[in-house]
Amino acid sequence: SPFYRGHYGGRIGASEVKLEQLPTVTKAMMMDRLDDFVTDPRLKRSQLEDHLRQIGATDDLFLGEYRVMASSGSSGRKGIYVYDRAAWRALIGGALRWSRMVGIAPRLPRRQRLAQIAAPDAKHMTFRGAASMSIGLFKPIRLSATRPIEELVAELNRHQPDALTGYPSILDLLAAEQFEGRLRVSPSVISTTSEVRTEQMTARIREAWGVQPFDCLGLTETGVTAADCEHHCGLHIFEDKCIFEVVDEQGRPVKPGEPGHKVFVTNLDNLTQPFIRFEITDLVTVDDAPCPCGRTFRRITAIEGRSDDILELRRDGGGTIKVHPIQIRSALA
Repeated sequence: SPFYRGHYGGRIGASEVKLEQLPTVTKAMMMDRLDDFVTDPRLKRSQLEDHLRQIGATDDLFLGEYRVMASSGSSGRKGIYVYDRAAWRALIGGALRWSRMVGIAPRLPRRQRLAQIAAPDAKHMTFRGAASMSIGLFKPIRLSATRPIEELVAELNRHQPDALTGYPSILDLLAAEQFEGRLRVSPSVISTTSEVRTEQMTARIREAWGVQPFDCLGLTETGVTAADCEHHCGLHIFEDKCIFEVVDEQGRPVKPGEPGHKVFVTNLDNLTQPFIRFEITDLVTVDDAPCPCGRTFRRITAIEGRSDDILELRRDGGGTIKVHPIQIRSALA
């Protein structure tokens, strides 16, 4: 990657690499230098953008070998992400690990009916991942989160899913439909992703369907990055697939159990578009205490939104006061 060679000031021998000393990377830096960021010189930003504009509901590959996706831009700027076949296989492996953890697995004689309510098209990772896993082991239905709630209710009533996954905001709305009797489904597995799930949302989902919902952290940079187990006491970070550094405002590591201001992630599988100490503004707390399930991965015990969602307001008498998103979210919920 020409970008990283310049960013690091030249070549670094393998024995000389010290992760904590490598300078970090932001989405803005990546997008400004995307042609040099990737390791295949055939990948040009203008052509990747054209590909994204044309892609619809198909799993089309760029140059016959690359899956190209875009982030939602929830952090203020969209990103472009490229996975070659090997990196995508590794990403799907992480997704299959998540599905086994939540209890979604092939069963005979009747295939499990799955319903996913997520991104509307193939520009987004949730869509592409589900498309790659649709190989006949299940009876899936993929619904767009942008469709009217009445249409989602009708589709779900027809499909009668055994497992229901989607954004917590949508599943919260569907829980209300279940309470009102318009939605009549009985999933045995529910899992949320991609958004902060408040305690109030969790309680409504649990009351509507009588099951404790699972949760997972999915990042376009690393795929399924963390997921909770049957004990629901935090999301196990898939540390064999990524390096997950929780740091404070100055980029210094925080102690286990202390809330961080942002995260530096390193993808261990994507060699076409290397993410090395890539800055993610998620506000997370990580604990390294043992989990009853026996898994040794550290656990994310709190996700409170993004640090760039923090409001800085003028304080009477001078200075500023920081308002954390949870202070507003809890009141509105």
